Amino acid sequence: VIAGLWRFVARRRVVKPSFLLPVSLFKPLHGTEPDLEAHLETFFEQDYPEFEIIFGARVSTDAGLQAARRVAERYPKIPVKFVLTGEPWHVNAKVSTLELMEKAAAHDIFIVSDSDVRVTRDYIREVVAPFAEESVGAVTCLYRGVADRGLWSKLEAAGMSIEMSAGVLVADVMEGMQFALGPTMAVRRSCVREIGGFGALGAYCADDFVLGNAIARNGHTVVLSTHAIDHMVLNTSFVDSQKHQIRWMKSTRFSRPKGHLGTCLTFSVPFGLLAGV
Repeated sequence: VIAGLWRFVARRRVVKPSFLLPVSLFKPLHGTEPDLEAHLETFFEQDYPEFEIIFGARVSTDAGLQAARRVAERYPKIPVKFVLTGEPWHVNAKVSTLELMEKAAAHDIFIVSDSDVRVTRDYIREVVAPFAEESVGAVTCLYRGVADRGLWSKLEAAGMSIEMSAGVLVADVMEGMQFALGPTMAVRRSCVREIGGFGALGAYCADDFVLGNAIARNGHTVVLSTHAIDHMVLNTSFVDSQKHQIRWMKSTRFSRPKGHLGTCLTFSVPFGLLAGV
């Protein structure tokens, strides 16, 4: 983990090329959440010359989509599109939305970003920079957990920031990135089409892993950006937090069995308890 962190920090010191291809930013939405409008605003305030934002939801009355419309009205200069999915036709409902977003996208670099994240003004610029290399097919980001509403959300945020990041950095050191992380999945349109479109992800819960893994297996490079974003923790109770953790572990166990076994080495809590004893 220390070696991976050292390598990650060293890469951050490298001057990134100026690469400013137009971008289509995908924001699937489903219902509202605390401070959603404030988080969405951070995507409208990007320091980037040309990008559009595509919001998607099942119905026009979706509370999250209505929040996005209110934010868009405050930023009339930013091109915005709204996509309505209706009832999903994939087991993974998010994938149904992504399929329609791809059809609506005007540009060939996609950034798929969850609703429960906030970013700084240089987010798009930093994420797109690795695409200056033709071999790069996808870019993803580490994220830090952010919580201010109770003990359980703070513990989950700590797990995101420490244990999850440790596992990703170790994977990057040992075998290179062969997957993507859901809060940021940046891909070339051509690479999405190579794998059969976003619809190829529809039968899987871990669409982020499957997308990045399929692009890597097709011979393209998946890059772990040195840019980190904020992931807002929404689970405030012990039960909700544990359900979320169990779903994550199930996803890891089926996607990366060996990596799942290796978490006994990268999870810090047992070693902290041992040291305390």
